[in-house]
Amino acid sequence: APKAEPGCVLVWSPPPSYKAKPTDGDYFKHTAVLLVEHSDVVTTGFVLNQPSMHTVEEAVAINTLPAAFTNAPVFIGGPIGSSLEMLHRVPSVRNCTKIASGIYYGGDINHAASLIESGQAKIDDFRLMYRFAGWYPGQLDDEIAAGYWRVSRTSPGLIFDKLPSHLVTPLVRPDFWGSLMSLLGGEASRVAQREIASL
Repeated sequence: APKAEPGCVLVWSPPPSYKAKPTDGDYFKHTAVLLVEHSDVVTTGFVLNQPSMHTVEEAVAINTLPAAFTNAPVFIGGPIGSSLEMLHRVPSVRNCTKIASGIYYGGDINHAASLIESGQAKIDDFRLMYRFAGWYPGQLDDEIAAGYWRVSRTSPGLIFDKLPSHLVTPLVRPDFWGSLMSLLGGEASRVAQREIASL
């Protein structure tokens, strides 16, 4: 099985003992999280399937971002912080970090905007993430061992083609999660069918 490392996707998975109550506020239920850092010191990632229903213009002070991103949808990347980060598939963005084949993180947003404006990149090549998910040292590995996450490989197509770049209903969350669990096959697929049927 793939191990937790930058570039993998964590797919939420209810362990056998999981008894969620409607009020328990399990933030990560039905989420898929792209890990961008995983070390003894820091583990961070972004929830992929949580669109905010807002564009950048609505969500962020307009004068802080280049105009090229004004109408881009914002995804809620997690419960922590207030930063706006870019996931993208444009290796020429200045100062970006390669996470996996064809998937990059961060970089100079003004340079990214200039690439869009000059036609060298498209707005659909980017996903803007507001806030992030994070774990204490050792916490994620413990959660994986306890069965709360399944670790999956990822691809640029998963992030940039399967996820909507336009605003849609929040139902994208369980649907996207269910399709990932089905791809994992076996018990994961059966768990997904049960979960989706109970929604």
